[in-house]
Amino acid sequence: MSQIEAAIYKFVEHELYDYKYMRKDLKELKDDIAFGIIGNTTYDNFSTTEKYSEGSGTENAGIKLMSNKVATRLLRTLEAIDRAVSRLDEEKGKLFNLKYMQRKHWKTITLEIGISRATFFRWQDEIVEATAKEMGLI
Repeated sequence: MSQIEAAIYKFVEHELYDYKYMRKDLKELKDDIAFGIIGNTTYDNFSTTEKYSEGSGTENAGIKLMSNKVATRLLRTLEAIDRAVSRLDEEKGKLFNLKYMQRKHWKTITLEIGISRATFFRWQDEIVEATAKEMGLI
């Protein structure tokens, strides 16, 4: 395992801790776009450019979702985390779930999984580094 910069490590860990909240935020953002709460057509009424024919509501919601920078960033981050987690073995997957989803203390996790302190921190580093690679940060 190579060492990654402290700032990148902290950023990736922050994203891992926020994973389930990002999932929720993306769902809410998708719903807002689908129901016209974000990116509604009121601005289009003031546009001086020619209005093109509109597609179906689903097509329009999809275009608005993909053109929304926040949604795109959330989606890319979630997909990177999903790819990294899908490649973990069962024990590291448990560590990911206990640490980042359930936010348990490392001592509790080592007892539940039956690993040493050193193994816990090594696996944690491997999870963070794998995620950073999937995110294109290293």
